[in-house]
Amino acid sequence: MLDEQAKRANVIKAFQDLANVDNGIRKDDPIVIYYAGHGGEVSPPSERGLNGSLVQCIITQDVSKTNGVVPIPDFTIGALVHRISQEKGDNITLIFDCCHSASGSRDQDLVGARFVDKKELPSLAPSIDWDIIRGARSTSRDFVEPQSLGMDSHILLAACGHGEVAFEDRKEHRGYFSMALLKLLESVRVDSLTYKGCMQRLPELRTRRQVLARIHVILLASYHIYFTPVRAQNPVCEGKHINRIIFNARVPGTSTSFIAINSSPNEIHLLAGLVHGITPGSKFAIHANDALGPDNPSLGTLEVEKVEPFIAHLKNGEQLGLAALAYGRQVAYGSEQALDICVTEQFVEAAKPSSKWARLFSGGQEQLVLRPTDEKLARVVLSVDSNREAVFTLNNQTSIKYGVHTLPAPGSSPIPPEAPHVAPILAALAQWNWHLHHIPDVRPFQKSIDVEFYKLQFLGDYTDQDSPIFVPVGNNLVANGEVDIVVSDQDCYGLNIVNRSMTDLYAYSLSFSATKLTISTPRSCSRAVHP
Repeated sequence: MLDEQAKRANVIKAFQDLANVDNGIRKDDPIVIYYAGHGGEVSPPSERGLNGSLVQCIITQDVSKTNGVVPIPDFTIGALVHRISQEKGDNITLIFDCCHSASGSRDQDLVGARFVDKKELPSLAPSIDWDIIRGARSTSRDFVEPQSLGMDSHILLAACGHGEVAFEDRKEHRGYFSMALLKLLESVRVDSLTYKGCMQRLPELRTRRQVLARIHVILLASYHIYFTPVRAQNPVCEGKHINRIIFNARVPGTSTSFIAINSSPNEIHLLAGLVHGITPGSKFAIHANDALGPDNPSLGTLEVEKVEPFIAHLKNGEQLGLAALAYGRQVAYGSEQALDICVTEQFVEAAKPSSKWARLFSGGQEQLVLRPTDEKLARVVLSVDSNREAVFTLNNQTSIKYGVHTLPAPGSSPIPPEAPHVAPILAALAQWNWHLHHIPDVRPFQKSIDVEFYKLQFLGDYTDQDSPIFVPVGNNLVANGEVDIVVSDQDCYGLNIVNRSMTDLYAYSLSFSATKLTISTPRSCSRAVHP
């Protein structure tokens, strides 16, 4: 659909046609929806102005204040895509070469930008596209907007991040993002490329705005004048399945344990560091790409020599002759990630003899480093119960206080005191425990952040995205850094994080389960939420 054909009604109908039962698209067939054009932000309709956030939208050919045709808002696109996924599965890729916000930009910097200012766009009427939203919500209450993290229904490849600008080459009349993406897809085997790997392989976009920034550097450097760098155009990839093979839902995809590696003649380093849990002495198997399978064997193993907050330097990597971008998968941990453990005599007597025990406690188990110690100093005490089944006791004061310090949890299957059953649990405990207690040496924002926890009340109504509307009731439940509640499946709670610093901060919340040894992330929204 090109140029004048791309009118609002036609674009919406094209989305709806993809969801038709008899259109020849089978369940889980790959569906690619590509949009290249202008985007923008407008004020929300009256029933959606709950938090004051602007609504992102795409600008079709016929949008005009004169004829009353409004842009297509993000919540309408979310409903349309959700309807497609209901009929055709979640193998949907959205590619948007546009931008929605150019705040803080000078007009002369926006030549060639795929952005339309809010003041030039018509306002959204109340209950806009309600028939489309109602059609999606009639069958379920689980869809989210394209811009939200944890997207189950699709992957979003966007030309730029929030607050950035997407540019086009004015001579070619094509977006820099689209040109770079097409060039990449034509140069690699798509059946071994993941969405995440695709975005990591994209070159730096040589937009006009970046060229202007470099000229400013040259002109001002000799006079020692300092300025705020102009933001670049950085494409983003969002969605639950970003580790899936691109355009192919049936391929298992990648392991999230793969970490990108940058290689140059002088240095090889992981794109992860201390904040990601990497420590000196850790070892990584090196692979050409991040797709699991026999076509991607290990090229060798490298050890971490030095770690910085966001990168880790690998030693002796030049011998592998790596490409500029490779991937590492952790296969051994450094001594800093050792698990302090006490093994009781009762467990030793009950344990089934095996040569695996010797390897386990001598460092022969690559993904686990155990450090035997006294019971009072141990993070974990390994013992047996009255039935001579293995019991793991966590010496975590908070877990002990609330009675969730022993594994397996009540009602779980017993664990025989045998190495094949015990070793995986110890490995999980080691990683879970290390991440739980891992904090940076310097925490400059700790005194400027308040964490609040509230019980929520459902108002009995839903947003247009079909999300239930809650309001906090009662006081902040946090007391001395803890929240003590009796869990009920009828109750809902919300976390409120207050930033009192002068710096923009982004919160990543993690949930540590002491009974399942899992570390999970709750769903959150990647869009800016204004106070």
